[in-house]
Amino acid sequence: MLLAATCGAGASRTEGSTAPPEVAPSRHADPARRAPGRDAAGTDDTILEWALRRYELAGLAVPPVAVDTHDDRSGCDGHVAVFIPADPVPEIHLCFDADAPELLRQRVVLHEVAHAWTHAHLTDDERSEFVRMRGLEHWRGPARWFEQGTEHAAEIIAWGLLETDVGVLTVAPNDPVGLRDAFRFLTGVEPVCRPPGG
Repeated sequence: MLLAATCGAGASRTEGSTAPPEVAPSRHADPARRAPGRDAAGTDDTILEWALRRYELAGLAVPPVAVDTHDDRSGCDGHVAVFIPADPVPEIHLCFDADAPELLRQRVVLHEVAHAWTHAHLTDDERSEFVRMRGLEHWRGPARWFEQGTEHAAEIIAWGLLETDVGVLTVAPNDPVGLRDAFRFLTGVEPVCRPPGG
């Protein structure tokens, strides 16, 4: 595809996978909430579809993941979203306020899907190398949120897939060259194109 080639996409860690992403309600989901359109929490199914297209544009195969939305943040332990590395299928829970801005929704969904992607595609050695590369001590563990490798990886992948360059303010270092290098290390491809001026 010309657009992917122009954006610098190349062989990724998931190259050769042609299966479409499988997204289904989690085992805790209310099936009525998966109807197309906006649910009670204001989560638009089109944002999830948009996020999956961004992964596809980059050549990153999204593993099976269960997605559930909630009316309030109690379903996400007080956060706007949470990833649960459950077996056999990881879960993403989204708890957006009804008036959450579109860019926040996009960034959070990309971030949570990145957790599922790294859970499925990175080896323990790659996780350890990434932690070392970022100057951290833990992939996931007793560190604060912004000191965990898993959160750095999710933030960086979300940054590399967004259509608008908003920077990464939640993890450091976050200079553009370092972010691009980290994105390439994690995924094996360049960040996807952003529209002119983005």
